[in-house]
Amino acid sequence: MAEAHAGSQGAAMPDPIHQFEIHPIVPINVFGWDVSFTNSSLFMLVAVVLISGFFMLSMRSRALVPGRMQSMAEVGYEFVAGMLRDSMFAHAPGESGVTGHLNGRLEER
Repeated sequence: MAEAHAGSQGAAMPDPIHQFEIHPIVPINVFGWDVSFTNSSLFMLVAVVLISGFFMLSMRSRALVPGRMQSMAEVGYEFVAGMLRDSMFAHAPGESGVTGHLNGRLEER
């Protein structure tokens, strides 16, 4: 299999795209729709469990002056929340985001 995709990189070079293939782990069909549990779903579930566990562990003893883990959790939360806030709600009509797009369309009228 590696020889067929090796090209000029040699016969021993494995296919680099192989790691991104999605394979069903638990095949599920609902009314003709393929809603299988795949390797991608498994890694997303593992990520959610690990992140949730980290937040639960770091926020278990809330304090006025946060410890190292609580501070890391708060910084991570604010980083993601800030990215979402900035991408959805623009501050001026020329900026990207939902409100910037709506403001630009309202000013055209």
